[in-house]
Amino acid sequence: MVNEENVKHFLTSWLNTFNVEVFWEKKNKWNYPVFKSDNKIKPDLIIKRKYLMNGFAIEVKDAGDGNMNLLDASPQILKYAKTPINYLIDDKPISISGFLVGTQYSIKGHLHKEEVVATPESRLFSINRKQTPDKEYDKTLFFIRTLWRYAKSNGINIPTGALLSNILNDENSIAPLLFFKTQKWSSYMVWDKI
Repeated sequence: MVNEENVKHFLTSWLNTFNVEVFWEKKNKWNYPVFKSDNKIKPDLIIKRKYLMNGFAIEVKDAGDGNMNLLDASPQILKYAKTPINYLIDDKPISISGFLVGTQYSIKGHLHKEEVVATPESRLFSINRKQTPDKEYDKTLFFIRTLWRYAKSNGINIPTGALLSNILNDENSIAPLLFFKTQKWSSYMVWDKI
């Protein structure tokens, strides 16, 4: 049965394959490590590279039953980004570099269950400048761009975006891809190439 806990487990297994450390917001049956915070509202996961004390917060959604569950992710991400929250891993402070959304389809390069590749001509400039992936999926593109606009209109300067995979650039790579936007530029980062 797929539910949010199982999606978090799936994403954690995927990320751990690429030496990305994953911390959950609460104890879990898989005994994944847990982060602490000084606020009741908090994202589902924090991911980071080993030995670094900064990472990305991930809001996880089960997108298997359609799009409705995923709609809740945007306001949650914006709430986390606007609320001053102190995060701790092993009782040491960790800074959050950005807030991202992930689903069980992130490994396939999109967030929704049913998607098609979007090919707007306007993307060629940003693709050539390595600001966006080589391809994107229609609903995920719309979701991410809408999230960016909401973040901007709410004065949020910390990067927001999605946890996807590098399959968007290379059909043979499922390396985690962090696709996010700062106020001025969209940019993406592939974890296994840092």
